[in-house]
Amino acid sequence: MLLVYTAEITERKKYIFKFIFSDLFQIAYTLTDQKDVFTNYSGPCINYSTDRIHHTFFIFEEALLTQKAYHANEKPAVGVWNSNPVIYFQQNKGDIPFDIFAASFYLISRYEEYSPLNKDAHGRFKPEASIAFQENFLQKPIVNIWANAFSIVLCEKFPELQIQKRPFDYISTFDIDSYWAYRGKSLIKTLGGYFKSILHGRIKECVDRTYVLLGQKKDPFDTFELQSSWEKEFHIKHMYFFHLGDPGKNDRIIASENQIDIQEKIQNLSQTHKTGIHPSYQSNVSKEQFRKEFGRYQKYTGKAPQVSRQHFLKMNVPETYRQLSVFGIQEDYTMGYAQKCGFRAGVAIPFRFYDLEKEIETPLLIYPFAVMDGTLKDYMKLSPEKAEQTIIELMNEVKASGGVFISILHNHTIHDEGEWKGWKKVFETMFFHGTNKPLHV
Repeated sequence: MLLVYTAEITERKKYIFKFIFSDLFQIAYTLTDQKDVFTNYSGPCINYSTDRIHHTFFIFEEALLTQKAYHANEKPAVGVWNSNPVIYFQQNKGDIPFDIFAASFYLISRYEEYSPLNKDAHGRFKPEASIAFQENFLQKPIVNIWANAFSIVLCEKFPELQIQKRPFDYISTFDIDSYWAYRGKSLIKTLGGYFKSILHGRIKECVDRTYVLLGQKKDPFDTFELQSSWEKEFHIKHMYFFHLGDPGKNDRIIASENQIDIQEKIQNLSQTHKTGIHPSYQSNVSKEQFRKEFGRYQKYTGKAPQVSRQHFLKMNVPETYRQLSVFGIQEDYTMGYAQKCGFRAGVAIPFRFYDLEKEIETPLLIYPFAVMDGTLKDYMKLSPEKAEQTIIELMNEVKASGGVFISILHNHTIHDEGEWKGWKKVFETMFFHGTNKPLHV
């Protein structure tokens, strides 16, 4: 049993010790603030304080985990350890040259996102404002990497500790923003679609739309047979998130009250797959809108949603997570950037949301994703070849450090036509490497 001493036990310390030792290391530990108990202990022990105690493993404690709420002037010192960047760097203070607990808490609590500044046009925190981007470790699950290096040093001092690296896992997810490209539209929208295609010289779109409306060709967004074939070929099981909002500037409706076939598809998928709600752009600022979409999900699936991912990845910490918790959502998969691939919270395993303003660990489990189709093509402007390389590099980071690699695709990006021509192979390569454990070179 590992014994951890700290002079003051706080909610932040309890949260991050639990994450490091229970979730990452998967070992038993006890926390104490009694120095005499600690000094008389004969087993493996860590001293997390500002004073060294002989014959123990010492990590010098920074102030972050004894503070309350958010401090705008909190700027961690940056350094290097084991060829990797670290924050809350220290010179000659502890047995490792940084406060791994403060550093890990800073990243997974999303401390920097409590600032009202650094938002994009959609109110999302900009990746460029993050310390991970600025210090060039956004593409690394850096908390996992730190933890692995820490475990090695710890086991060298205390060989009786048994700490195993977490295994690699892959989760494939789909956001269903719009079920059809051409079908199910009003006459006005259909005519507008023809006009827009002609105006931009996309005559093939007019031909395809006509064939689909005449029932002579499948709608290009109806790619569920392909998704099912991938499950069989690569031995995976997709997760699905359904957008059930009202039409709006940044929201497409996928299932109105009279589109029974779409409702049946949602119901069928919810019976055979893990599914969740994809709260609309509008719902992020309207509890009543969220309530309406929550009710639609219940109606179509026969059960309340327990999982979610925000449409547009529109998320504000802590407000979005608080709203999800009020409605009984247990897991959220929004943690990642639309503009950049990588590890927004610096970690590649699920973690509980910690509310800095209330200073509590919540039951809401956050699943961070690493890559999204639209990020690669639309934001980062990568070619299919470069996108494939980027995915493999990110996945190799997770395979090397242990953890979960989560991807986001959309039903309308995998048909291998038009602007998405050539991307089907990229996604199939991702599935292949996601289900083959060795690193790809």
